[in-house]
Amino acid sequence: EYVIEFGGETVDHSGNPIRLFPEATLSARWLARFGPITSNLRLYHVGKQYLDSTGLDERTIDAWTTVDLALFGDLGRLVGPSLEGMQAFLRLNNLFDEEYETWGYYYGENNYIPGVPRHYTAGMNLAF
Repeated sequence: EYVIEFGGETVDHSGNPIRLFPEATLSARWLARFGPITSNLRLYHVGKQYLDSTGLDERTIDAWTTVDLALFGDLGRLVGPSLEGMQAFLRLNNLFDEEYETWGYYYGENNYIPGVPRHYTAGMNLAF
């Protein structure tokens, strides 16, 4: 790599971490049914990521973890047979409002793209 900040010399990054490649990722999900209600709890973890190929710890995105919760209700069983095949849902993403960065780059300083704060989605599914 030809790097201007190191005096315009060629720098060998062999053995250094790959840029924006997390040290670890984990996605775990727990599903539970309570009669006509189904819940889905998801834990998502992304390990530390480097913003460039230098391997310097000050050029990283910190590890982060979010928790999402989804609830689904079978309206046919909750309300009555006239709503058979309809399902209402509510999704709460980033339940604990974790502040984190999802992506970034180094160009003289660390530049980050923030993750989405707590947000929700509500809707209905219809099966024919």
